[in-house]
Amino acid sequence: MQSIHDAYVATSKPDLAVDWVKASLQRQFGSVTVYPDLQSLRAAKPDVVAIVDTRSQLMTSRSSDIEADVRAMFYDSNFNYIGTAQGYDAKALSPVWTDYKRSEEIVADINEQQNVQVRALQKFDQSLSNLLTGPTDKVSMVDNKTGFKLY
Repeated sequence: MQSIHDAYVATSKPDLAVDWVKASLQRQFGSVTVYPDLQSLRAAKPDVVAIVDTRSQLMTSRSSDIEADVRAMFYDSNFNYIGTAQGYDAKALSPVWTDYKRSEEIVADINEQQNVQVRALQKFDQSLSNLLTGPTDKVSMVDNKTGFKLY
């Protein structure tokens, strides 16, 4: 049986979402460059820019509500908005630190944190696929020559 400490260590992967999103983008676009700052990004002038935002609410001594939210906002080389891919999942668990819970139940709840994160990331992958392969009638772009919006 896994100990409570080991469960926390095994599910505490702060780079899980960022690494997953980077791998997803590499599968879709072939290569991904991470820029250390905005100046480097602007100097490189990539064709597509993805700004990634991830958030996870893990269980604490006061709350057993867990959630994960990951999104990537895409912009063209002129920083015009293209679209957003996102994934979200949440689960409300019974309080972890109660006198009646056995350690096996606590370990299962702790492991559920990572399951919530993975489900959110899987939903992100589906959203990304839909964004890239879906109909373009919902994507707006600005024609730089005329300044008109194209739909």
